[in-house]
This record gives sequence, C-alpha cells and structure tokens, in this order.
Amino acid sequence: MLSQYATWIDKKTPLLKAAGILLAASAAGFLSQQETRLTTDFTALLESGTLSIALFVSALLLLVGFGIFVDDRPGKSLTLAVAMLPALGVMHLLLPWAVSSAWTPVWNGLMIGLVGVVQQIAWRTGARCAVVVFCGTLYALVVSTGLSAMVSGDFSTSRVMGLLCAGATTLVMTGVPVFRLREQIKAARRESVHRHLTDVALSTAPVMLTWGGAGLAGALAAAGLSEGPAREFALLTAMGVGVGMTVALIVPAPLKWAIQETASPPPPERGGRRETRRSRA
Repeated sequence: MLSQYATWIDKKTPLLKAAGILLAASAAGFLSQQETRLTTDFTALLESGTLSIALFVSALLLLVGFGIFVDDRPGKSLTLAVAMLPALGVMHLLLPWAVSSAWTPVWNGLMIGLVGVVQQIAWRTGARCAVVVFCGTLYALVVSTGLSAMVSGDFSTSRVMGLLCAGATTLVMTGVPVFRLREQIKAARRESVHRHLTDVALSTAPVMLTWGGAGLAGALAAAGLSEGPAREFALLTAMGVGVGMTVALIVPAPLKWAIQETASPPPPERGGRRETRRSRA
C-alpha cells in the first residue's frame, strides 16, 4: 500500500484527481440544498469582518513561520508580512464605512484579494511550502463547507467552529511533515529533495491515518451520544477530521511540484573540482 502511495506521489496526477473529485463532491453537496439560510449570529460574524481578518492574519503567520523555518526565506518573508500590515490597517479603517453603506460583501472580497496577493508574492519570493500549506488548509475549509451542507442548510457560528476543526487538522497534518522534510534536508544535503519528500510522506502517512482515524471515531461516537447543536458540531468535527486527513495525504503531490524548481543540486566532489582546474590549466 505504501509503495502504491509513493507511486502516486511521483506521478502526482492520481492525487490531484482525488482532490478534484473531493471538490466536486463538496460542490454537489452544497448545490443539493434547495435553500441555504444564514443565522443571525453568523450574519453578524460576517458583517464584523472577523472571518476575513482572521484569514488574512493566518496567511501572514503561516508565511512568517514556514518562510523562516522551512523555506529558508527569513528576510523576504518578514519583509512581505510587515509590508502588508498597513494594508490591513487601511481595510480595518474602511470596515465601519462598508458596514454602514452595505458594502460588506465588497469589503470581504477585497480582503480575500489581498490574501491572494500575499500568496502570489510569497510564491515568487520562494516561500512555496508556506503557500502550499496555506492553500491546502483553505482547500480543506472549502471542501468541508460544501460537504457540511449535507448535514444542514443553516450556516451558524457552531458550524464555523466545526469547519475550523478541518482547517486545524489539515494545518497540523501537513505542517508537521513539512518541518520534518526540512530537518532531513539539513541532515543529508547530498540526496535529492524529492527523495526526502517521498520518505517523509511514507513515514508520516501511517501516523496520520492512526491519529486521524482515532479522532474521527471519537467525533462519531460523540455525535451518537449527543443531540441538537452538540450533535451537529460533532458531525462537522468528524467531517473536518476526515477531510483534513485526506487533504494531508494529497498535499505531498503539489508540494513536490512546488519545490522542483527550487531544489538545489548536491555540491560537487573534490575530485571533480581538481579535474576542472586541470582542464582550465
């Protein structure tokens, strides 16, 4: 089974197809609801701008954390994060005007656009692991949102809390292997980065399946023993853990594609340098 998984990572296409199927299933789940209602507390949460600001701040924190300790781009990551803080301040000042003028959807769209700008610049500056981890977490949130529509058509604050479990699970399950990848690269610089990535993915996959399966079983057991909002929250948590575990298994494929251009070759041996000097002489 692990050998087949390694083949899928190398080919990338099977895992990316699985990601497409999961996204199509979430879209089908969202469209299956004939009516989608926003509760009062969820509407107030959207109008307050908390979700968009949290998304923007999370993007900056992931950029700084992974950009410094994994992508080895400390200067560029910190510079980009600090440069985007004034934009966040300006958008925060514009929020009361947007709420009073009923322009909150436009304001949220601009915030999402700023997040996209941050990811684009981070990709160009070499902080690609940070971009892949953030996009994987955001993908898990989108898929969980679509699939959660099968549970209920009402969007409430409790649903947001359940969906955050999907994002947290994906972040942990993808972040830990990425940090381990960086440690292995530092320990053995002469080997291929892609070889390190495959080894880390194969070594962490059983652990992720074990812990993810335990969390999924616990959430389903809690859903069977509870009723009302608590049961809905437990079901959403179980769905989030399942989606996060699946996305964590898919992430090595785009991560391998992302780092293929930044992978540095091993240093030449001394004998090769001597031969070069002799040829020049």
